[in-house]
Amino acid sequence: MTAQVDRTGALHDFIYPTVGIHKGMATKGEGYDSLNSKLCTLGILAGNQLSWLNNAAEWEFSQEYVENTNVLKTVAVSKKMPITVTQYDFAPKGISYPKSLDGSDAKGIYLKRVFIQNTGSESLDLKILYHENLDLNGLNGYDYAWWDDIKKCIKHKDNQYRIGETNPHPWPFYEKNVSLFFGATMK
Repeated sequence: MTAQVDRTGALHDFIYPTVGIHKGMATKGEGYDSLNSKLCTLGILAGNQLSWLNNAAEWEFSQEYVENTNVLKTVAVSKKMPITVTQYDFAPKGISYPKSLDGSDAKGIYLKRVFIQNTGSESLDLKILYHENLDLNGLNGYDYAWWDDIKKCIKHKDNQYRIGETNPHPWPFYEKNVSLFFGATMK
């Protein structure tokens, strides 16, 4: 699995099982199972002040892999508010995976764990936002999203069968016959 996370901790691509393995879908002309996102990023609302973490003018960033792991650690320190956000992005391996409807392991899992620290002396009333702009399974013409009140998450889906895509693709008659789902929740 491959997840492209930029220097701000924003998700841009999610690919399973890996780049170059074709599984009946394509995005941006690459031809592999992929969630393409224009931008998936966190936002912090403190009082009436909103700051998106992808705004490099408002945050200072550092990034490194946690030693001997596939865990990417991104630290964002606000230039305007007394807040530090630490994000951990990873794709778990060697775990008991949840099961798909057909009983197979659902291994295409990407996780983002976020810790928010108030570095000031006064308490803050914070709201955490997560912006998702996705292109599931190619372009977003067949994407839809809904709120799952039981699981308390927003879900995105594209399971529209089609041949080819309107974006440039090396195989214009490429069959897209795999459904793609994406869910996001905050706990």
